[in-house]
Amino acid sequence: MVGSAPSSAYLASNSALLHSPCWRIMSLQGTDTWKRHVKPKTFLRISLAVLCVVVLHNVWSLSGGTHPQLARHLGTIWGTNSPSPQRFAATSLQQIAHSLLPGPLDADSDVIVNRIDYLLAHPPRPPYDFLIGTMERNEGPDIIEWIFYHMLIGFEHFVVYDHMSDDDTRERLLPLVELGWVTLVLQEDSSRWAQPRSVDTFMSEWKLRSKWLFFLDIDEYVARNQTQVAAAGGIGHEESPFTAWFESEYGNVGGVAIPRLCFTSNGHYRRPQKGVMQAYTEARAVDRNFFVPKLILQARYRLDGDIHKATFSDKRELVDPLHKKGNEKLKLEGDYPFYIHHYWAKSWDECVKRIKQKAFPGSWREEMGDRFCRYEMRGTEQYAELEHEDYNALAIYGRGVMHAVLAFEHKYARIPPSAFTLSVLAQGMSSTSRTELPQLYVDAGTTFVVDAAGADAGYLSVRLSNSTTKRQLPVTRLDDGGVAFTLPAVAGGVEITITREYSSLPSPVADPVSPCSIMGHIENQPDRTQLKRLAQGPCRGVNPSDAFHLAKTTWRHPQLQNDVLFTRFVRVKEELPASMPSQPLSLAALGQGSWRKRTFNEISETLGKHRLYSFERCPHAFDSNYWGPSCGNETRLSRKGVWRWTPDDASSYQTISLWNDQLESCLRAKSSRPRRILLVGDSVMSHTFMASICMLEQARVTVDKHVRFSSLQYEMFDMVDQIMSEQDWEELLRWNRGANDDEWPDVAVVNVGLWAATWASLDNYAAGLESALQHLGRIEQRLGIRIVWRETTASFPGRDLTADPLYQVNPRIEAINEIANRLVAAAGIPRVDAYRMSSARVDSARDNAHMCPCVQGDLAEVMMYALCNHVLS
Repeated sequence: MVGSAPSSAYLASNSALLHSPCWRIMSLQGTDTWKRHVKPKTFLRISLAVLCVVVLHNVWSLSGGTHPQLARHLGTIWGTNSPSPQRFAATSLQQIAHSLLPGPLDADSDVIVNRIDYLLAHPPRPPYDFLIGTMERNEGPDIIEWIFYHMLIGFEHFVVYDHMSDDDTRERLLPLVELGWVTLVLQEDSSRWAQPRSVDTFMSEWKLRSKWLFFLDIDEYVARNQTQVAAAGGIGHEESPFTAWFESEYGNVGGVAIPRLCFTSNGHYRRPQKGVMQAYTEARAVDRNFFVPKLILQARYRLDGDIHKATFSDKRELVDPLHKKGNEKLKLEGDYPFYIHHYWAKSWDECVKRIKQKAFPGSWREEMGDRFCRYEMRGTEQYAELEHEDYNALAIYGRGVMHAVLAFEHKYARIPPSAFTLSVLAQGMSSTSRTELPQLYVDAGTTFVVDAAGADAGYLSVRLSNSTTKRQLPVTRLDDGGVAFTLPAVAGGVEITITREYSSLPSPVADPVSPCSIMGHIENQPDRTQLKRLAQGPCRGVNPSDAFHLAKTTWRHPQLQNDVLFTRFVRVKEELPASMPSQPLSLAALGQGSWRKRTFNEISETLGKHRLYSFERCPHAFDSNYWGPSCGNETRLSRKGVWRWTPDDASSYQTISLWNDQLESCLRAKSSRPRRILLVGDSVMSHTFMASICMLEQARVTVDKHVRFSSLQYEMFDMVDQIMSEQDWEELLRWNRGANDDEWPDVAVVNVGLWAATWASLDNYAAGLESALQHLGRIEQRLGIRIVWRETTASFPGRDLTADPLYQVNPRIEAINEIANRLVAAAGIPRVDAYRMSSARVDSARDNAHMCPCVQGDLAEVMMYALCNHVLS
């Protein structure tokens, strides 16, 4: 999972490509300023553009056809012979488009596809200059074309309020959400006020996060006037031709009222295949709708208004595109420098469907019904009543944009739940042969595989459960796109639950777009060296109040997926009981097991020797917030039972739960002082510390003498930047942190994971941890402190939709754990597993990142068993 940084030669060559004279010749300035009649100069320009395309295509191909950072993050996760669309994981949209189309792309399309591909890999970071909001319902077929076009002309982010779509709109948008281009908001308001409320929410939440805000419908496109040619250099910025020009023209006004041209169906009865911009080129001559504008405005100055009118503070005014104010606005019947193309009808069948969908009681749509559509359909009496003109300013964009849409949707293919199947790998993981599930019983050790009709199945979680068992199974992603898992030895019937938590493209393992979401901490931590360093470096200019929005707009959103694909009930053949292995259990064996249900009475009978993690037993170890309904008390436990972690090689949870006198004996002084255990890490480790307090208090052992916690949170940035010295680590490991004495723990249990998964790149984490382990190894030899590594626990997507979405990416945590486990093993440091234990207990998640004390307690029990039997013995 750890890749190499892009070469300077590559970056240099592609920088030249994107800013070369060829690119400027073919820039979007040219496409939206051509006139209808081709002139000699235009013909020469086209010829030169074609020559440039040939040159640029060869340069692009030699460079590998894709950006190396994106390729590194997506990874080569598909086999070389894998079926479509897996082979496109790290392939450019241009290459995909060339492979799908029967002939070569035309010059303009080639440039447009390349430009969109570049933009997708380089999403702007907030605060933005130009931001679009929209509310839509069931706009899946057209929404990607609409977004790609407005990306091309310079808009930097899209906030989509999805109004209860029941088609595949959300699935289509998810890749753009995860690439950092779209914020998807689920709008569940069923009243006629849903859109006005979405507009108000958009304006209030985003007014300080973008200079210009624009609330458009999906059928509305900003378009340059095809009869007006810009002055030389007027919109020559190849990266943002329209928006850069717009800012130079209107940067000092409050807002601009843009007239709308309303387009007909162009005679289409059924939806055409070639996209909105190509299919619809006929509009009504100027009518009353022309003078009902949409506003692009600087919302921070907005005092009042709606999507058609507004007043502003700071002496800002609303103007039309010709800078006319007040009653002088929009008096002309044309020849404005830009319009909104309003494709409000589209084909006949779409028009009728949309009218019914959007018709609230008493609205004009309900009153007109399909009579509205007749005004837009050639051959009807109503159509003949109106004058029409041709407007094909956007058609030249349409072809290239639709090629990009085709390639994009092929690369990020949607997989319906019905496409997923479960079968048996005939000869285990090394096999590719599938067989049907057995009718009656299944042998323990059978390998199952989930397939998705030849596509990549994504990141799946597999849980086994019945009335007395809960277990999370490890999965293996196969080269052919399937996901395999092996059935362990379980008694009787179990239910297998398959959940698709993430798609594979974009990869949820990809590094964060930015570490700057943590800048929200600086308000309460103004003197933190690491935050100040970020504020002066990569996060310069980031408003701390924007930090949460930055996280939401630049990270994965599994709560929008996280769908249970299916469940299967299987009966496992009973096996002869194996002889129990010799004690103590190995470190590896401790993490391989399941949660088994015990009655409260059974647990209560052992409380003189063992422990229970409930409010009644631990009233002070955990904050009172931990004892809400989801975590419960002994009244609830007596009714529902108690789940305890039991390794496969153990007969009971009691095997790994030390007796109170065993625990006291393990921590008893062997010299002049008691044994000391220091837990080092972020909030994940702090919760294990809380559970350890509960454990020791029940065993009547003085906590502070034996177990303490040392926080390592912001220091994670120092570690991944490889500026954390051996002395820094030594300070973290002092028994009395901050004191200049020679008091040290006997054991330091270390974890650096959750924060790293949130803000660090995998490359930097691996390099920083490798350096840290070298420091820790020398400290271990010099001071005699035994170093033990504890895995990072799982996160729980969607448990709290208001929580920081960064704490929701289990594939990232798995990748961090995989790197850590490899490096820790190479350094000879013992490891205590925790990920699989925690991931099976989504039912007892307190929030997105932490678990209830009943789960934390058994994590602490396993840790203490490991220390007493393998480290302190």
